[in-house]
Amino acid sequence: MTKRHVLVAEDEAHARLSLSVILRKADYRVTTVESGVQALDAIVNALGTEQAVDLLVTDLQMDGLTGPELIEALTQREIKLPMLVLTGYGDRDTMEALKANGCFTCVEKPLEPGDVLKSIDEAFADWAKREDPGQQAIGNKRLSVAPTKVLVVDDDEAIVRLIVKALSRVPMNFKVDGTTSAFEALMRIGKEGPGLVCLDVNMPGLDGREVLRAIRNDTVGGAMKVLVVSGYPDDGEDMRRLGADDVLLKPFTVTELTKRVGRLLSGATGDRFEEKNLN
Repeated sequence: MTKRHVLVAEDEAHARLSLSVILRKADYRVTTVESGVQALDAIVNALGTEQAVDLLVTDLQMDGLTGPELIEALTQREIKLPMLVLTGYGDRDTMEALKANGCFTCVEKPLEPGDVLKSIDEAFADWAKREDPGQQAIGNKRLSVAPTKVLVVDDDEAIVRLIVKALSRVPMNFKVDGTTSAFEALMRIGKEGPGLVCLDVNMPGLDGREVLRAIRNDTVGGAMKVLVVSGYPDDGEDMRRLGADDVLLKPFTVTELTKRVGRLLSGATGDRFEEKNLN
């Protein structure tokens, strides 16, 4: 029988080591990471593979992406798996909010091996009861989660290629495509419903302002995220007033691009990517 795979996200080295020893002795396959960003990357990258994560154990407070933010990011991506939160000072409201997002329970620090293993056993048992067969990520079953669609719209083909290439390398579950035509963008937005549109402002024929108005008027899109990309600082205020979620000025770096996109879609950042200029 394939060992169940437990991912531990904990920023304290001694706690990571303790959990790793406890879980391996109980015959679990264990991966440890020190941040919520690394945990999100690991879970997304393993989807549909033999390395898929069966259960997440996460600390409550971590730099970059906290435990609650990690759970929220997974929920937004419709990634379902049993989760436990480690805490030494969680309040009742926080615990209830975590449980509403799919967290099974919270394990108090300092950690006791018996309490950890009992909570994990109960989490797996509870998960098996409330998840449909084929929907759960337990044992040999693996999740199949549709990627978040990202559409890049810019009349400069070189910019489209650069952004598509940069986002395609992000270790998150994205499906990235682009177009140099605002008219084509409107048709694709209505048909495909991307989760994020990276939108240039000044384009011939139909400009970014008109595309954004159409999206926010719900005639083609709906409540999708819009990241405006512009070479003119004055465009920022206008586009935010029209409903843009964020504005990124040209020239920008891959690091800044991935940070903004990650923040809009899941709260994650792209800090670990090499910084390069996009002109």
